[in-house]
Amino acid sequence: MSISKEEVIKIAKLSRLELKEDEVEFFSAQIKNILEFVNKLNEVKAELLEEEYSDSTPLRKDEPETSLEVDKVLLNAPAKRLNMFEVPKIVDAN
Repeated sequence: MSISKEEVIKIAKLSRLELKEDEVEFFSAQIKNILEFVNKLNEVKAELLEEEYSDSTPLRKDEPETSLEVDKVLLNAPAKRLNMFEVPKIVDAN
């Protein structure tokens, strides 16, 4: 799949980029390579990928467990107040 210089110029304009003539040629080749790679990816059968993924990545059961004790969690906190982490204010009330 190829891309014309006019298309590269249009993309650059939409991106608010100013390209020199040699840059237009360079990016035209780059975009062509990207599109060819995407076309190769489209040829891969999704079923094969899904099967490999599901077999190679066993998931643990989502079961409730006991949580950590608050005192232990806050041991390394630089600042704490009322059994919570105290962090600097980053949002104004306005």
